[in-house]
Amino acid sequence: MILKLVGRGALLSAAFLFIALAVSVPVEASETGMDMISETKDAFHAQVSLSEKERSMDAVKQVLAPYFTNGFMDKFINENIVQTDNGFQTFGSDFAQYFIPFFSYEDGKTKAVKSTQGTIYVMEKFVDDGEGPVSFEDGYQWVRWIQTDDGWKIDDIGMGTPEDIAVKKETAKKDGPIANLLMGHFLTSFSFYPFKEAFYLFG
Repeated sequence: MILKLVGRGALLSAAFLFIALAVSVPVEASETGMDMISETKDAFHAQVSLSEKERSMDAVKQVLAPYFTNGFMDKFINENIVQTDNGFQTFGSDFAQYFIPFFSYEDGKTKAVKSTQGTIYVMEKFVDDGEGPVSFEDGYQWVRWIQTDDGWKIDDIGMGTPEDIAVKKETAKKDGPIANLLMGHFLTSFSFYPFKEAFYLFG
């Protein structure tokens, strides 16, 4: 009897693992025709390049337009672009808003995750080492790409678990007694411990 219960529990855990990881899964380049992590890096370089020299406002927007929605561009410009004697540019700041986070890009820590149809998050978990001039709480930072009529564009940047993914996690919790049982077994099963972080991030 005990063996049957253990076997059934293992099957339930495996089934729940499949469901959890299916909610938000890593993005393949073939799905979008783009390498979303590489594109995020290029978008960051576009933002940073605006500090190199003074430009006209039209030129500023031309640098940003391939990567960002109009709404996001407006917020970025209003917050970061300064008018000078010969045009517009950005100036460095430890607290600049709407800049893409300093993702690792190359070491596998930066992930591209599909949340819903037409929405992809590029995200990474940051841990404060206490060495910099600015301290922050440990947690995820993310960039949200959405599919527009002009292709994939960044429309938001934030910290914490993305709201779309958090909503899906709560939905799984409220599906009913069976879902709750599966979740409880999954989260307390030692044998599936390596997948817990994947669930909290992607589930």
